[in-house]
Parts: sequence; C-alpha cells; structure tokens
Amino acid sequence: MRSGFALSVFMLFALAAAFAGYVSAEKAIREARELRQTSLLRADELRRTSDELTQMARSYVLTGNPRFRDYYEAILDIRDGRKPRPAGYHELYWQLRSADPQPLPASTGTGVALLELIGETGVAEQELKMLQEAKSLSDSLTQTERAAMRLLDSVGPAREAALASARLILFDDRYLAAKARIMTPIHAFSELVDRRTGEAVQAAEARARVLLALCAALCIGLLFMLGYHHASLRRIAERLRQNEAQLRLSIDGAKLGVFEQKVDADEAIWSERFCAQFGVPDAAEPSFALFLSLLHPDDRERVEALVRRSMATHEDYQAEYRIILPDGSLRWISAMGRTFLAADNRPELLCGVTSDITERKENEEKIRASEQRYRELSANLEHEVDLRTAELRAASAALRQSEAKMRRMLDNIPTAIAALSSGDDARVLFLNEHFVRSFGYSRADLQTLQDWEERAYPDAGYRAAASSWWRERVREAVRSQGKVESQEVRVTCKDGTLKQVVVGATAMDDVLLISLLDISERYAVEKKLRISEERHRLWADNSIDLVWNLGPDGVVTYISPSVERLLGYTQEEFRKLSLAEMFSPASYAIVAAGFADSMANVQAGRPVDFTARELEHRRKDGSYIWVEITASGMYDRKGRFLELMGITRDISARKLNERERQQARDALAAANRALQESNAELQQLAATDVLTRLWNRRHFEQAASAAMGLAERYGDPLSLIMFDIDHFKSINDRWGHQAGDRVLIEMAQRVRASLRAVDVLARWGGEEFVVMMPHGGGNEAIQVAEKVREQVAAEPFPGVGTVTASFGVSQFLVGESADSWIQRADEALYRAKREGRNRVVKADAQPLRLVWRAGYASGEARIDAEHRELFRLANELIGLVASEPSPTAVLPKLDALLAHVAEHFRNEEEILRRCGYADLKQHAGLHRHLLERAEALRARFAQGDGELARLMDFLAQEVIVIHMLKQDRAFFPTVGGEKGPLEEEAG
Repeated sequence: MRSGFALSVFMLFALAAAFAGYVSAEKAIREARELRQTSLLRADELRRTSDELTQMARSYVLTGNPRFRDYYEAILDIRDGRKPRPAGYHELYWQLRSADPQPLPASTGTGVALLELIGETGVAEQELKMLQEAKSLSDSLTQTERAAMRLLDSVGPAREAALASARLILFDDRYLAAKARIMTPIHAFSELVDRRTGEAVQAAEARARVLLALCAALCIGLLFMLGYHHASLRRIAERLRQNEAQLRLSIDGAKLGVFEQKVDADEAIWSERFCAQFGVPDAAEPSFALFLSLLHPDDRERVEALVRRSMATHEDYQAEYRIILPDGSLRWISAMGRTFLAADNRPELLCGVTSDITERKENEEKIRASEQRYRELSANLEHEVDLRTAELRAASAALRQSEAKMRRMLDNIPTAIAALSSGDDARVLFLNEHFVRSFGYSRADLQTLQDWEERAYPDAGYRAAASSWWRERVREAVRSQGKVESQEVRVTCKDGTLKQVVVGATAMDDVLLISLLDISERYAVEKKLRISEERHRLWADNSIDLVWNLGPDGVVTYISPSVERLLGYTQEEFRKLSLAEMFSPASYAIVAAGFADSMANVQAGRPVDFTARELEHRRKDGSYIWVEITASGMYDRKGRFLELMGITRDISARKLNERERQQARDALAAANRALQESNAELQQLAATDVLTRLWNRRHFEQAASAAMGLAERYGDPLSLIMFDIDHFKSINDRWGHQAGDRVLIEMAQRVRASLRAVDVLARWGGEEFVVMMPHGGGNEAIQVAEKVREQVAAEPFPGVGTVTASFGVSQFLVGESADSWIQRADEALYRAKREGRNRVVKADAQPLRLVWRAGYASGEARIDAEHRELFRLANELIGLVASEPSPTAVLPKLDALLAHVAEHFRNEEEILRRCGYADLKQHAGLHRHLLERAEALRARFAQGDGELARLMDFLAQEVIVIHMLKQDRAFFPTVGGEKGPLEEEAG
C-alpha cells in the first residue's frame, strides 16, 4: 500500500506540473493576442493622426479659424512626444474637440513619441522601419499642409488668391497621392504583425493542447489509484470493527438515553433521558415487556427480532423505530445496542443508547419536498429557456421585415424590451407592452435613462453603484457595436414592489436595445433554499461520529474508538495531539477562540455552551475532512466545572452537496450566457450575406446614410465603386451554379484584401458588389478600382479560368440623395459594360443642388422662410450656370440672389436685436464680411476675370454651409429652436 501511496503522490505532483505548464501556455496565448492588438492599435493611431492633420489643415483653410491651426500643432506635438497625451485621448478626441470652442485643457506629465510607444510593444526591427517610413512620409506631407495654412496669413487683395491656392494644395491629386503613399507601409506593417503574432499564438495553442491531454491522462490514473486506496481502507476498517472493545459512553449532555437489559431475566435499567424520550411514568418498573408495549405496532415485531437476535448472536444492532407517547403522538427513536458476555462466555447484559430523531425525520421529509419543488422549478426554467430560444429565432427572422412588424414582435414577446438612443442623453425610444406590464412605467414616465434610474433605483447609494457599472459598459458596447454583459439588479416598480431582474443590452448602430428578464420567482426560491439549509444545519445531531472529553488545560481526556475509522488515529495517538495539530490553521483559530470564551464563562460562573461549528479536521494521513463540533460543560454535584464533552460529526457529504448545488447554479448561468451569445450571432447574420460573408445590401444602405451625413457635415470626400462580374451567366451555364457560388466567394476575398480597413464592401445583389470609400475622392477611388480590376483578372479562378469585372465610380456630391449617388455609379458601370467590359468608368458629375431639410429650421418663421428662399434662388443660379455660364445671363440672377442675402441679413439682425441676442455685434460683423467678399467676387466676374467658379463655391460653402447651417445655429435657442446636430430628415 505504501508503494501505491507513493505512486499516487508522484502522479499528483506530475498533474500539478502539467497543469502549471498548461496555464503558462494559455498565458502565452493571451500575451501574444494582446501584443497583436496593441501593435495594430498603435499603427492605426499613426494612420489616424495623418488623417486628423489633414482634417485640421483643411478646416483651417476653409474656415480661417485659428483654433484648427492650434489643434494641428497639438496633434504633431503629441505624436512626436513634445507634449503629453491628454486624458481621454482616443479616436474621436479631435472630432469632439472640433465641436467645442473652448481652448485645449492644460496637459501634465511627460510626452512620449508614438514610435517609441510602438517600439515598446516588441515589434520587429523590419516592422518598425515600415512605420518609420510612414512617419517620415507623413512628416514630409506636413510641410505641404503648413505651406497651405501659411497662405492664409496673406492680407489685402492677394488674400483671396492665396486662399484659393491653399484649398487647391489640400485637395489636388498630388496631395491625395502623398496620403496614399503614407498608408502603404502602414498596411504592410499590419500584415507582418498579423502573420508573426498569429504564428506565436498557434505555437502556444499546440503546446497547450499537449499539456491538456497529459493532464487528462494523469487525472484518469489518479482516479484509479483512489479506487484502489478506498478498497484497502474498507478492508482495514472491517478488521478494526471486529477487534473493538467495550464502548465507554459518556452520555450526560449528549442528549442520549441509556438502557441496560439482563439477558436471562426481564430486569432493566433506564436512564432519566431514556424515560423522558419514551414518556415512561416515574412509577413504572423498567422491563423488556414494557419497552415492547411502547413501540408502534407496525415496528414492534421487527425491533423485538433485532434485539433477540443480538442477544443470541452477540452482534451489535442498530434500529430506527416509532413509539407512542401517552398523549397519542408519535416520536422517532434511533437505538444502538451491544450484548456483553459473562466470564463463561454466556450473554449476560444488553447495553445501548437511544436518541430522539423526530426532528431529523421531519427535516428529511421537508428536504424531499424541497428537492421535488427544486426539480419542478428546474424543469420550468428549462422550458422557459426553450421558449425564449424559439422566440429569439423568430425575432431574428422578423429583423428583415418592416419596423412596424418589429415593434409588434417586441410588444408580443414575454420579455421586457426597451430601446434607447446611444447618445449622451440616452433618450427612451421604445418600450414594449411587456415592459409596461412588468414595471408599470410608460413612455410618459420615462423620457431618458436617467428617469429610469431615479425611479427604478430610489436608493441613492444603490443607484450610484448600479448606474456607474452600467454606463461604463454601455459606452464600451456603443463604441465597439457589441453587447453588454448581463447584470442582476433589484428594480422598484411603479407600484412600489421590488423585482429581481437580469438586464443585458446590445448596441446596433445608434440604438441600444435592452432586455430585462424578471427572475424574481427564481430569486425567492433560492432565498428560501438558503434559509432551509441554515435551519437544518443540526441534522448531524442524530448521527454521532466521535465522542470526546476535553479538560480545562486543553488536553483530550477521552476519545471514542471511532476515531480510527474517521481520522486514522488510535485513541492513544489522538490524546497526545494538541488542538493546533488537530485542525487546519483557520479552523484552529476558531477552536482556540471558542475554547477561550468557554473558559472565560467558567471563570465568570456562566454556563458553557460551545455551539455547533463547521471546521476542517486533520486526518492522520495529512488530508482534511469537514466536521461539525458541538460541546457542553460537565459539572460535579456542587456545580463546579470539570471538563468539556463534545461530539464531532462528519459533514463531508453535506459539503459536497453544497458544491454540487453551486455547480448547478453556475451551469444555469452559463446557459443564459449562451442564449445571449446566440442572439448576438443572429443579429450578425441579419446584417451579412450568407454566401460571401460580406455585408448585405441592408447594412450597406445604413452605413452609406451615416457616411453621407458625415461628408455633408465635415466636407470630407466620399466615393462609391460599383462592379459586376463579366459574363457571370455563362459561368453558371457552363460550370454550374456551385461553381458560380465559388467565383462569388473568391471575388469577395480578393477584393476585400485590396481595400482599406475603413472601406465598406457589400454584396449588392446577384453578381453585383459595391465599395464605399470614406475620406476617398473620385481619383483615389478610380485608382483603387483599377487595382482591384487588375488583381481580379491577373490570376485564374479555380475551376473556371480567367474572370473579369467592370467597374463604375461616382463621388458623393453635397446635397445629393443616396439614390442619385448610387444611380450615377450604376450608369457608369453599364457604360463600362457597353464599352467592352473589364474596365473602370467614372460617373459624370451632376450639377449641385441644395436641398432644404427640416433640421435646418431655426424655429423663427421669417428667418426660416428667407432661408428657404435663399435655397431656391441659389438653385436657380446653379442651374443657369450649368447651361449658360456667360456674365450676361448670370449677372441678373446673381444680383437678385445678393440683394436677397443683404435684405435677409438686415431682417435677421433686427429679429435678433428684439430677442436680446448677446452675440449680435459679432454676428453682424460676419454679415458685413460676407457681403463685402460677395461684392468683390461679383465685380471681378462682371469684368470678365473668370471668377465664376470661385463665386459659386463662396455662395455654396461660405454663405450657406458655413454661415447659415453652422454659424446661425448659435442663435437658435434664443429665437425658439434647438441648437444641436443637423438632422437628416428630408424637407
């Protein structure tokens, strides 16, 4: 057995070593992935700073606001380490700063150059050289940008020419080509880092799999050895039971009854507790016949047979039976007896102990009922999960239908759903009927997320904790378009009742979809279960494992023989142990404190009551088992304290049951998480094309709408590429539709590899695809389309040979609708088809048309009417310029427009004066400056100086886009409107 124990210990250490290696391998995997993410984020920051420098330079040239020039220099200083990074420095930092007229906050700390930060991530020398090359190209481009911005320092008549030159520098093809050269080494760096870190992850994963297999093998071996040791211990315990001597029982204070029954005569001795347990009157004479008369008729014959068999065979007996008390009630008794022999080996005396187990029997019946209720609850929960899964699948299919069907579906599902805007104000957009029924709040009660928090969490401390956790994770989910991990919270309903709710959320574009699952019933059941567990902690009172006496000096004076079965010690060995050697360190601290309290009670003359405590008891082999110890004081006739008498019970099985219950709860929580992940996957499937895994048409249209709004707001270029596979029908006819599907998949993969990370590639329908290029002008889009066309045609497609495609390119025009923009790209595509296929054709530019939208309204009727008239006159002039750009035809319309502008400025200033607008003087100065510039440009055009293009650009950009749609918004709150982002509602 010793060799087997040594082998078990060796296998245990081997398992620990293998598991440590596996943990190390998993750590290496995590570190490799974190390194990949950090390196790519830093490289993306280098690309982003180049774009932000371009944005600030263009904004300065277009507006002349020195704040953008300061931002430009601040971006360079932060990138080169001359200034520390400000708090909250993220990808949207400068976009948010652009809308805030306040000066930049002061920064503290030491600046670190971006390339140094990237070098600290452990990138290879070759990879760092690529980023250094991109940084060098970007630094060279800053010279061009600074030269353009310096042109605005010009004064006098030369200023307008300098302004035009500055705009040309920042928007011509050479500048865009320089920007493209910066992105080339950044893209190569991303590919190298991805390949290197991917190989590191694969190597660490392979090592982890080998170590995990070794752990599994060692676990199987340990299970086998445990079985072997268990069988050996059972054989030893059997031999020990055969040699046990007469049991010395110290019963006073242990709540046990004691009896002695002579074998050859009906004479008996019963202790007072025995008589109390059986309800025997004081005058009754103890006898075996009287004992049998007290038993329940159904148990009497069985118990008598057990007792007589013990007398005849000298074997111990144990029995549980019922007795009938004088008042007719029933009581459960547990009895244990042993027959002792006389000197001539004849049975002489039957001795034993009894205990009242009525409470235990009642508790067992309650436990069985509780377990039955728990099983029924588990079945109901599983059924509920199945119902939720089916409903979520149905919801995924309904996503492709209209918004009306979506709202009806949300109203009908038995889960509370709320939709919020993802902005800082977190406005409540929608509450389904189940939400209103569950919590009592309607849209009239809840306008924002703050309204919900104040009503649902009335306690300020609880609200602060719940809201802080929730808002932090919602911001991350909105940024990453992901989901919020479920949180369990306590909600106060409108009628004042409390509900326990699991709340989770998923961010979809600019909407936050929140689900609230009512788990109040489950929570109440779990609470009752915990109370039941506490109430029945004393079950073990009915099953004695060890009986012991402990003197005032802390020395064991007696231990029952069962110590060898439970702990492995002999009685003599155990009596020599100190309390510190008997327990784990934590348990010894509890025992020592309890013993000290007991001795203090003795000194003070108070009763000693060492209540039940759960402790870790050390066994002889060094292992620990959970036990429950209860003790009370023993006193002499004069009431003087003698020693402690206690009972130690094995509660390992109960502890195991508690762990199993916790595992069941964890499994249920894991099922809930899996259900949420399935929901997220269904939402992803609703936005992607099943065959190519590209974005589908619905998602592309949503992305295009958002990109058009940003392009109109910030003036960034935006282009569209639409392409179609040439002769795709002949591929299907000749090679079959499966081959055609493979061509579509291969086409998607090739095109995606040629695009930037910000470009949006989608399957438009059939063999048609579209690419949207934010921050990309028409010439850049043509270059990308040519690159894609050449790569598609360069290498044959597996199974079908060479495949070509035709491309149409269109650049978005401010004021243009999405349908018009896409239609122009589609017409260019079909021109490419007609001209012979396998080519790129750029769409014809459409005349600019200004479109009035509801979001432009100030709320003051006269101002809005004059703004609409300005749009109408500008559109008439634009249409005339497109057909007849001569001064003779244009000047009358131009004069009418300028006259309207001058009259409008006067009327607007009068309205603002009546309203008490604080910045009227500054606003009037803007009006005078615009009119002076307009008259100067008009005079040059009338003299034939060819200033028509500059004049039209001035009217569209300076007067309408910058002044009317941006600068005028400052007085909207004064005249009755709202100052905020421009809405995209069609007017």
